[in-house]
Amino acid sequence: MAQTLQDVPSELKPLYGTASKDSGYIPTPATLVERMLVMARVGPNDLLVDLGSGDGRIPLLAAQRFGARALGIELIPELVAYSRREAERLGLGERVRFVQGDIFATDFSQATVVALYLPPSVNLRLRPLILAMKPGTRVVSHNFGFGDWKPDHGDASDDAYGWLWIVPAAAAGRWQIELPAQSELVARRFEFQLRQRFQQLQGEVRINVQPAQLFSSELRGDQLSLSVMDSATHWTDFKGQLNGDRFEGEYRDASGAQGKFVARRVGP
Repeated sequence: MAQTLQDVPSELKPLYGTASKDSGYIPTPATLVERMLVMARVGPNDLLVDLGSGDGRIPLLAAQRFGARALGIELIPELVAYSRREAERLGLGERVRFVQGDIFATDFSQATVVALYLPPSVNLRLRPLILAMKPGTRVVSHNFGFGDWKPDHGDASDDAYGWLWIVPAAAAGRWQIELPAQSELVARRFEFQLRQRFQQLQGEVRINVQPAQLFSSELRGDQLSLSVMDSATHWTDFKGQLNGDRFEGEYRDASGAQGKFVARRVGP
């Protein structure tokens, strides 16, 4: 019978509270680990990197239960050795690696999911590195956040908090979209001026140079939705993908018109 993470662990278990450079070994409860991985929608196509992987429980479960590839980065050599033994014991050696190293000196930029349980001060130092990762990268943290970068989702029970962030694409700037004439006499040219703070957007919009209202906006990774009101009853919704200076997808409006659009960023 295949062994599981609930089996009696190997000998030489890590000592709870073992001190490290910026924190100590305090493992995330097993039930929260699973909820965090579910919240991040971890799957076989993912590479999960655990920053400060402790006894390896997050990478091991990501591989065993969710089929992901996983990497644990840990500074304490005894914890790395323990995690490697557990990977071998569970038959996960081909899907999980553990390396001894400083998380600030180890490249984790290819991760699709980042997991961590680190003090807020360390998270703030990591924040620029994480925000530079590919849009759509998912980040899960036990208890602690990233300052004023608010989470996209949270899961709490028994005083244990799991939080999810999705790395946002760069959406700020001046965007132009031109829609062909439908029932209107002329084509409609939308010009958005967007300001961005993490995944939060604000801004102004004009339609054929006339002011309109940016009624709502949502940015999740590289997926952007914008809703515009140009009268009490007429609205236009845009939903699509951001890719550099290009935003493309589908639109629909209150008149029933719908179709594809391509927007281009034309200025800061």
